[in-house]
Amino acid sequence: MEARARSTDPETSHEAARSVTSLTRKQAHVLRVLREIGPLTDVALCEAYRTHVMRGLVERQSESGIRTRRHELAEMDPPRVVRVGTTTLQSGRRAIRWKAAEG
Repeated sequence: MEARARSTDPETSHEAARSVTSLTRKQAHVLRVLREIGPLTDVALCEAYRTHVMRGLVERQSESGIRTRRHELAEMDPPRVVRVGTTTLQSGRRAIRWKAAEG
């Protein structure tokens, strides 16, 4: 489980939570997909993740779970996932593209 601090905790607690770098299994699975296929939008990440599930490479997660794990990875210090620009989806909406951070 990822270390977290409550909004009411002192800044030192938030710093400590950010310093924990171990990944949960589900975070590691999302990062694996981004490393292998990225950069991807969240929509494309969910599609690629489903393909990895069908191939038995990662465990099943809901789409909201996948997006949450991607967000957690982007919020880590240092971030494990970074923004690399935007693209326009078929719906006409713009979406952020994400990739695994270097290193």
